[in-house]
Amino acid sequence: MSENIINEKTIAFVHSVARKYAKYCNSYDDLVQEGLLGVLEAQTRYDPSKGTQFSSYALFWIRKRILKFLDKEITYSGASADLNTDILADDKPEQELSQEKSEVIAEFPSTMTNEEIEIIKYMYEKDLPLSQIAKIMDQRREKIRQKYKKAMRKLRFYMEKKTDQ
Repeated sequence: MSENIINEKTIAFVHSVARKYAKYCNSYDDLVQEGLLGVLEAQTRYDPSKGTQFSSYALFWIRKRILKFLDKEITYSGASADLNTDILADDKPEQELSQEKSEVIAEFPSTMTNEEIEIIKYMYEKDLPLSQIAKIMDQRREKIRQKYKKAMRKLRFYMEKKTDQ
């Protein structure tokens, strides 16, 4: 396979695979990039004499690279999220921080679910990191992170709407 295998069809194929994993990652472009690296890996290892189509063979390598990337991202983002929370907490005086928290969670929009409210309360009233909230709620850390982000978007929208009135 001396010809360059990365063309529009290959890129579209990588995009279709990456879309299946996009909900697990913040950066879709990173998934596509990892998928393209998987295509390059497949290109170097492909042996046409074995009788398989290149697309079938490449699919394995694309998935392998994407899953490896997701595993690293989830592993490292857990440690960095807790570290970032600690750094932010150290930057402000404790009294100012607790006053801000009580102002933020004074009221919740009706669009938020009980679970989202509970996650926000664990984060800001009890100062728990996502990993501990996940254990308490018996869910994966990534799922809690997604729900937290969704709840924060709802709160932000609610607060913007409230200040406009």
